[in-house]
Amino acid sequence: MAFALMAAALVALVAAGLAQALWRGEPAESRRAGGQAWRAQLDALRRDRARGLLSPAAALQARRRLARRMQAGDRVTGPNATPAAARWLALGLIAAGLLAGVGLYLWLGAPGMADRPMAERLAAAQRLYDSRPDQAEAEAMAARMRPVPAPAGHDLALIEALRAAVAGRPGDLRGLGLLARSEAALGQYARAEAAQRALIAARGSAGDHAGLGEIEVAAAGGLVTARAEAEFRAAQRLAPGNGSALYHLGLMWAQNDRPDLAFALWRRLPGDAPADSPWLATVRRDIGALAAAAGVPDYRPSPETDPAPVAERPETAP
Repeated sequence: MAFALMAAALVALVAAGLAQALWRGEPAESRRAGGQAWRAQLDALRRDRARGLLSPAAALQARRRLARRMQAGDRVTGPNATPAAARWLALGLIAAGLLAGVGLYLWLGAPGMADRPMAERLAAAQRLYDSRPDQAEAEAMAARMRPVPAPAGHDLALIEALRAAVAGRPGDLRGLGLLARSEAALGQYARAEAAQRALIAARGSAGDHAGLGEIEVAAAGGLVTARAEAEFRAAQRLAPGNGSALYHLGLMWAQNDRPDLAFALWRRLPGDAPADSPWLATVRRDIGALAAAAGVPDYRPSPETDPAPVAERPETAP
Protein backbone atom coordinates (compact mmCIF):
# COMPACT_ATOMS: atom_id res chain seq x y z
CA MET A 1 0.00 0.00 0.00
CA ALA A 2 2.84 2.38 0.80
CA PHE A 3 4.28 1.83 -2.69
CA ALA A 4 0.91 2.59 -4.29
CA LEU A 5 0.63 5.85 -2.34
CA MET A 6 4.17 6.89 -3.28
CA ALA A 7 3.53 6.11 -6.96
CA ALA A 8 0.27 8.08 -6.88
CA ALA A 9 2.03 11.06 -5.31
CA LEU A 10 4.77 11.04 -7.95
CA VAL A 11 2.23 10.83 -10.78
CA ALA A 12 0.23 13.69 -9.27
CA LEU A 13 3.36 15.85 -9.05
CA VAL A 14 4.23 15.18 -12.69
CA ALA A 15 0.67 15.95 -13.79
CA ALA A 16 0.64 19.18 -11.78
CA GLY A 17 3.90 20.26 -13.40
CA LEU A 18 2.53 19.58 -16.88
CA ALA A 19 -0.68 21.46 -16.12
CA GLN A 20 1.21 24.44 -14.71
CA ALA A 21 3.51 24.64 -17.71
CA LEU A 22 0.54 24.45 -20.06
CA TRP A 23 -1.65 26.97 -18.26
CA ARG A 24 0.78 29.75 -17.49
CA GLY A 25 1.65 32.29 -20.16
CA GLU A 26 4.99 33.62 -21.21
CA PRO A 27 7.12 34.73 -18.23
CA ALA A 28 7.09 38.44 -17.48
CA GLU A 29 10.85 38.66 -18.00
CA SER A 30 10.51 37.30 -21.51
CA ARG A 31 7.73 39.77 -22.35
CA ARG A 32 9.80 42.68 -21.02
CA ALA A 33 12.77 41.59 -23.11
CA GLY A 34 10.56 41.40 -26.19
CA GLY A 35 9.17 44.89 -25.57
CA GLN A 36 12.67 46.33 -25.19
CA ALA A 37 13.69 44.77 -28.51
CA TRP A 38 10.72 46.36 -30.32
CA ARG A 39 11.44 49.78 -28.73
CA ALA A 40 15.08 49.53 -29.81
CA GLN A 41 13.99 48.90 -33.40
CA LEU A 42 11.59 51.88 -33.27
CA ASP A 43 14.37 54.12 -31.92
CA ALA A 44 16.69 52.97 -34.71
CA LEU A 45 13.97 53.74 -37.25
CA ARG A 46 13.52 57.28 -35.84
CA ARG A 47 17.29 57.92 -35.95
CA ASP A 48 17.51 56.83 -39.58
CA ARG A 49 14.60 59.11 -40.45
CA ALA A 50 16.18 62.05 -38.58
CA ARG A 51 19.50 61.58 -40.44
CA GLY A 52 17.68 61.52 -43.75
CA LEU A 53 18.53 57.92 -44.49
CA LEU A 54 14.85 57.13 -45.04
CA SER A 55 12.22 59.06 -46.94
CA PRO A 56 8.90 59.78 -45.21
CA ALA A 57 7.17 57.11 -47.27
CA ALA A 58 9.87 54.49 -46.59
CA ALA A 59 9.85 55.31 -42.89
CA LEU A 60 6.05 54.92 -42.81
CA GLN A 61 6.23 51.54 -44.54
CA ALA A 62 8.96 50.39 -42.14
CA ARG A 63 6.86 51.42 -39.12
CA ARG A 64 3.87 49.53 -40.50
CA ARG A 65 5.97 46.39 -41.07
CA LEU A 66 7.39 46.65 -37.56
CA ALA A 67 3.89 47.09 -36.10
CA ARG A 68 2.66 43.97 -37.94
CA ARG A 69 5.58 41.93 -36.62
CA MET A 70 4.92 43.18 -33.08
CA GLN A 71 1.27 42.15 -33.32
CA ALA A 72 2.19 38.73 -34.70
CA GLY A 73 4.72 38.25 -31.91
CA ASP A 74 2.12 39.12 -29.30
CA ARG A 75 -0.26 36.54 -30.73
CA VAL A 76 2.42 33.82 -30.57
CA THR A 77 4.23 34.60 -27.34
CA GLY A 78 1.78 36.60 -25.33
CA PRO A 79 0.11 35.41 -22.13
CA ASN A 80 -2.85 34.12 -24.10
CA ALA A 81 -0.74 32.31 -26.73
CA THR A 82 -2.60 29.01 -26.24
CA PRO A 83 -6.34 29.30 -26.78
CA ALA A 84 -8.45 28.53 -23.73
CA ALA A 85 -10.23 25.64 -25.47
CA ALA A 86 -6.91 23.99 -26.33
CA ARG A 87 -5.68 24.38 -22.76
CA TRP A 88 -8.84 22.84 -21.34
CA LEU A 89 -8.64 20.01 -23.85
CA ALA A 90 -5.02 19.26 -22.87
CA LEU A 91 -5.89 19.34 -19.17
CA GLY A 92 -8.76 16.96 -19.84
CA LEU A 93 -6.41 14.56 -21.62
CA ILE A 94 -3.99 14.67 -18.65
CA ALA A 95 -6.83 13.92 -16.24
CA ALA A 96 -8.13 11.12 -18.49
CA GLY A 97 -4.65 9.59 -18.61
CA LEU A 98 -4.41 9.65 -14.83
CA LEU A 99 -7.81 8.05 -14.41
CA ALA A 100 -6.99 5.42 -17.02
CA GLY A 101 -3.74 4.58 -15.21
CA VAL A 102 -5.54 4.19 -11.90
CA GLY A 103 -8.20 2.04 -13.54
CA LEU A 104 -5.65 -0.22 -15.20
CA TYR A 105 -3.79 -0.65 -11.91
CA LEU A 106 -6.99 -1.55 -10.06
CA TRP A 107 -7.92 -3.98 -12.84
CA LEU A 108 -4.56 -5.63 -13.52
CA GLY A 109 -2.68 -4.93 -10.31
CA ALA A 110 -3.18 -6.07 -6.76
CA PRO A 111 -3.05 -3.02 -4.48
CA GLY A 112 -4.19 -4.91 -1.41
CA MET A 113 -1.91 -7.90 -1.88
CA ALA A 114 0.34 -8.61 1.08
CA ASP A 115 3.96 -9.75 0.87
CA ARG A 116 4.38 -13.43 0.10
CA PRO A 117 5.20 -15.46 3.22
CA MET A 118 8.83 -16.49 3.49
CA ALA A 119 7.93 -20.19 3.43
CA GLU A 120 6.12 -19.71 0.13
CA ARG A 121 9.07 -17.84 -1.36
CA LEU A 122 11.50 -20.54 -0.31
CA ALA A 123 9.23 -23.24 -1.71
CA ALA A 124 9.04 -21.41 -5.06
CA ALA A 125 12.84 -21.09 -5.15
CA GLN A 126 13.19 -24.79 -4.39
CA ARG A 127 10.86 -25.66 -7.27
CA LEU A 128 12.94 -23.46 -9.55
CA TYR A 129 16.11 -25.20 -8.38
CA ASP A 130 14.62 -28.66 -8.82
CA SER A 131 13.30 -27.93 -12.32
CA ARG A 132 16.60 -26.78 -13.85
CA PRO A 133 17.33 -28.16 -17.31
CA ASP A 134 19.79 -31.03 -17.28
CA GLN A 135 23.17 -30.61 -18.92
CA ALA A 136 22.17 -32.01 -22.33
CA GLU A 137 19.02 -29.88 -22.49
CA ALA A 138 20.85 -26.74 -21.41
CA GLU A 139 23.59 -27.31 -23.98
CA ALA A 140 21.03 -27.85 -26.73
CA MET A 141 19.21 -24.62 -25.81
CA ALA A 142 22.49 -22.69 -25.69
CA ALA A 143 23.56 -24.05 -29.09
CA ARG A 144 20.24 -23.00 -30.64
CA MET A 145 20.37 -19.52 -29.18
CA ARG A 146 23.96 -18.62 -29.96
CA PRO A 147 26.13 -21.08 -31.86
CA VAL A 148 29.78 -20.69 -30.88
CA PRO A 149 32.09 -20.08 -33.86
CA ALA A 150 35.76 -20.97 -33.76
CA PRO A 151 37.55 -17.88 -32.37
CA ALA A 152 39.95 -16.12 -34.68
CA GLY A 153 43.61 -16.26 -33.84
CA HIS A 154 43.77 -19.95 -32.92
CA ASP A 155 46.28 -22.12 -34.74
CA LEU A 156 44.13 -25.12 -35.62
CA ALA A 157 47.13 -27.08 -36.88
CA LEU A 158 48.82 -26.59 -33.51
CA ILE A 159 45.71 -27.78 -31.70
CA GLU A 160 45.54 -30.85 -33.95
CA ALA A 161 49.14 -31.58 -33.02
CA LEU A 162 48.25 -31.17 -29.34
CA ARG A 163 45.37 -33.61 -29.72
CA ALA A 164 47.68 -36.17 -31.29
CA ALA A 165 50.31 -35.67 -28.59
CA VAL A 166 47.80 -36.15 -25.78
CA ALA A 167 46.38 -39.24 -27.49
CA GLY A 168 49.89 -40.71 -27.55
CA ARG A 169 50.57 -39.76 -23.92
CA PRO A 170 47.23 -39.98 -22.07
CA GLY A 171 48.92 -39.55 -18.70
CA ASP A 172 50.46 -36.17 -19.56
CA LEU A 173 48.72 -33.91 -17.00
CA ARG A 174 50.05 -30.69 -18.45
CA GLY A 175 49.02 -31.70 -21.95
CA LEU A 176 45.52 -32.70 -20.80
CA GLY A 177 44.99 -29.37 -19.04
CA LEU A 178 46.20 -27.40 -22.03
CA LEU A 179 44.05 -29.43 -24.40
CA ALA A 180 40.94 -28.96 -22.27
CA ARG A 181 41.44 -25.18 -22.17
CA SER A 182 42.14 -25.02 -25.92
CA GLU A 183 39.07 -27.06 -26.84
CA ALA A 184 36.87 -24.92 -24.59
CA ALA A 185 38.23 -21.75 -26.19
CA LEU A 186 37.26 -23.19 -29.59
CA GLY A 187 33.75 -23.98 -28.39
CA GLN A 188 34.45 -27.71 -28.64
CA TYR A 189 32.92 -28.39 -25.25
CA ALA A 190 32.49 -32.16 -25.63
CA ARG A 191 36.19 -32.58 -26.41
CA ALA A 192 37.14 -30.17 -23.62
CA GLU A 193 35.02 -32.12 -21.15
CA ALA A 194 36.61 -35.41 -22.22
CA ALA A 195 40.11 -34.01 -21.69
CA GLN A 196 39.14 -32.51 -18.32
CA ARG A 197 37.59 -35.79 -17.14
CA ALA A 198 40.80 -37.60 -18.07
CA LEU A 199 42.66 -35.04 -16.00
CA ILE A 200 40.35 -35.68 -13.03
CA ALA A 201 40.87 -39.43 -13.38
CA ALA A 202 44.64 -38.93 -13.34
CA ARG A 203 44.89 -36.29 -10.60
CA GLY A 204 41.47 -35.14 -9.33
CA SER A 205 42.43 -31.87 -7.62
CA ALA A 206 39.98 -29.18 -6.58
CA GLY A 207 41.07 -27.08 -9.55
CA ASP A 208 40.44 -30.01 -11.89
CA HIS A 209 36.85 -30.42 -10.68
CA ALA A 210 36.24 -26.68 -10.82
CA GLY A 211 37.65 -26.61 -14.35
CA LEU A 212 35.19 -29.28 -15.47
CA GLY A 213 32.34 -27.32 -13.89
CA GLU A 214 33.44 -24.20 -15.75
CA ILE A 215 33.43 -26.09 -19.07
CA GLU A 216 29.93 -27.39 -18.40
CA VAL A 217 28.65 -23.92 -17.44
CA ALA A 218 30.11 -22.47 -20.64
CA ALA A 219 28.54 -25.25 -22.71
CA ALA A 220 25.17 -24.59 -21.01
CA GLY A 221 25.23 -20.91 -21.93
CA GLY A 222 26.03 -19.72 -18.41
CA LEU A 223 23.52 -21.87 -16.54
CA VAL A 224 24.89 -23.79 -13.56
CA THR A 225 23.29 -27.19 -14.11
CA ALA A 226 23.11 -30.02 -11.58
CA ARG A 227 26.08 -31.72 -13.23
CA ALA A 228 28.21 -28.59 -13.03
CA GLU A 229 27.06 -28.06 -9.44
CA ALA A 230 28.33 -31.51 -8.52
CA GLU A 231 31.80 -30.63 -9.83
CA PHE A 232 31.93 -27.34 -7.93
CA ARG A 233 30.81 -29.08 -4.74
CA ALA A 234 33.55 -31.68 -5.24
CA ALA A 235 36.06 -28.84 -5.62
CA GLN A 236 34.75 -27.19 -2.45
CA ARG A 237 35.05 -30.40 -0.48
CA LEU A 238 38.70 -30.70 -1.50
CA ALA A 239 39.42 -26.97 -1.02
CA PRO A 240 36.69 -24.98 0.83
CA GLY A 241 38.20 -21.69 -0.34
CA ASN A 242 38.29 -22.57 -4.04
CA GLY A 243 37.34 -19.31 -5.72
CA SER A 244 35.75 -20.81 -8.82
CA ALA A 245 33.54 -23.07 -6.72
CA LEU A 246 32.48 -20.19 -4.45
CA TYR A 247 31.64 -17.98 -7.42
CA HIS A 248 29.75 -20.55 -9.47
CA LEU A 249 27.79 -22.00 -6.56
CA GLY A 250 26.81 -18.44 -5.63
CA LEU A 251 25.82 -17.82 -9.24
CA MET A 252 23.71 -20.97 -9.15
CA TRP A 253 21.79 -19.77 -6.10
CA ALA A 254 21.32 -16.34 -7.66
CA GLN A 255 19.88 -18.00 -10.77
CA ASN A 256 17.42 -19.88 -8.55
CA ASP A 257 16.10 -16.91 -6.57
CA ARG A 258 18.17 -17.48 -3.42
CA PRO A 259 20.21 -14.28 -3.11
CA ASP A 260 20.77 -15.02 0.59
CA LEU A 261 22.73 -18.19 -0.18
CA ALA A 262 24.47 -16.56 -3.14
CA PHE A 263 25.63 -13.62 -1.02
CA ALA A 264 26.88 -15.92 1.73
CA LEU A 265 29.23 -17.52 -0.81
CA TRP A 266 30.27 -14.44 -2.75
CA ARG A 267 31.21 -12.52 0.37
CA ARG A 268 33.92 -15.15 0.97
CA LEU A 269 35.65 -14.34 -2.30
CA PRO A 270 38.32 -14.04 -3.60
CA GLY A 271 39.18 -17.16 -1.59
CA ASP A 272 42.15 -18.75 -3.30
CA ALA A 273 41.19 -17.27 -6.68
CA PRO A 274 43.97 -15.68 -8.75
CA ALA A 275 43.73 -11.91 -9.03
CA ASP A 276 43.09 -12.20 -12.78
CA SER A 277 40.09 -14.57 -12.46
CA PRO A 278 37.62 -13.42 -15.13
CA TRP A 279 34.61 -13.49 -12.81
CA LEU A 280 36.09 -11.31 -10.04
CA ALA A 281 35.04 -8.19 -11.94
CA THR A 282 31.45 -9.47 -11.96
CA VAL A 283 31.56 -10.06 -8.20
CA ARG A 284 32.95 -6.58 -7.53
CA ARG A 285 30.24 -5.06 -9.71
CA ASP A 286 27.24 -7.04 -8.48
CA ILE A 287 27.88 -7.96 -4.84
CA GLY A 288 26.27 -4.75 -3.57
CA ALA A 289 23.02 -5.45 -5.42
CA LEU A 290 23.16 -9.08 -4.32
CA ALA A 291 23.61 -8.00 -0.70
CA ALA A 292 20.57 -5.72 -0.94
CA ALA A 293 18.49 -8.54 -2.45
CA ALA A 294 19.66 -10.76 0.41
CA GLY A 295 18.41 -8.26 2.98
CA VAL A 296 21.79 -6.68 3.77
CA PRO A 297 21.43 -3.22 2.19
CA ASP A 298 24.20 -1.63 4.28
CA TYR A 299 26.83 -4.25 3.39
CA ARG A 300 30.34 -2.89 2.96
CA PRO A 301 33.12 -5.34 2.00
CA SER A 302 35.71 -5.77 4.73
CA PRO A 303 39.42 -6.28 4.04
CA GLU A 304 38.96 -9.99 4.73
CA THR A 305 36.03 -10.46 2.37
CA ASP A 306 36.61 -7.71 -0.17
CA PRO A 307 36.39 -9.37 -3.61
CA ALA A 308 39.20 -7.26 -5.00
CA PRO A 309 42.47 -8.44 -6.48
CA VAL A 310 45.05 -9.22 -3.82
CA ALA A 311 47.28 -6.34 -4.89
CA GLU A 312 44.42 -3.89 -4.21
CA ARG A 313 43.73 -5.06 -0.66
CA PRO A 314 45.00 -2.77 2.11
CA GLU A 315 46.96 -5.42 3.98
CA THR A 316 49.01 -6.33 0.90
CA ALA A 317 49.41 -2.92 -0.65
CA PRO A 318 53.02 -1.68 -0.80
